[in-house]
Amino acid sequence: MKLATLSSHLLKARSWYCGLALLAIITATGYTFWPDEAPKAHLPIAAGNTLQGRVIEVLDGDTLDLIATNSHTYRVRLSYVDAPERDQPYGPLARQNLEQLLIGKQVLVLVHGQDKYGRLLGEVSRNGQDISEMQLQSGVAWHYLFFAQKQQDARQFARYQQLEETARQQGIGLWQDSQAEAPWDFRRKQHG
Repeated sequence: MKLATLSSHLLKARSWYCGLALLAIITATGYTFWPDEAPKAHLPIAAGNTLQGRVIEVLDGDTLDLIATNSHTYRVRLSYVDAPERDQPYGPLARQNLEQLLIGKQVLVLVHGQDKYGRLLGEVSRNGQDISEMQLQSGVAWHYLFFAQKQQDARQFARYQQLEETARQQGIGLWQDSQAEAPWDFRRKQHG
């Protein structure tokens, strides 16, 4: 009887230690098996540097994820433009346009910094073409004056302004709607 009780206690103790060891292993390594909900820059990249990689996901009309040549995943926000949010009118159109331009494609990012959400801010180009310019030409983004007036060089600023104005005049994309709401106004209404 005592031997059976001792065996039962040893079995329980061994099971408890095995469970504890398994928990320690999961805690130590488990997070590498579950991807982040929002991939962010894993390695700091200073403003002025470039990053090359392949676009693996487009989140909306101005945000994408890429796998860089260093094998890290980065979330990148296009500098100087603001596209409609996903749940905003024309948001799906802006996202679809960016997907058609970039998904699976190699891009070059000139890094401007990082935003409060951990995304890299940068000028994204593919085969020498400025992707923000392409979004403006397609009428699926606004020139984001709040940041552009402070940071964008004068020549590029004028070019972006011209592209947005041309799309407006021609009624391209969201500009076919005279009541199209700017994303910053939409966000302000959503978040109070």
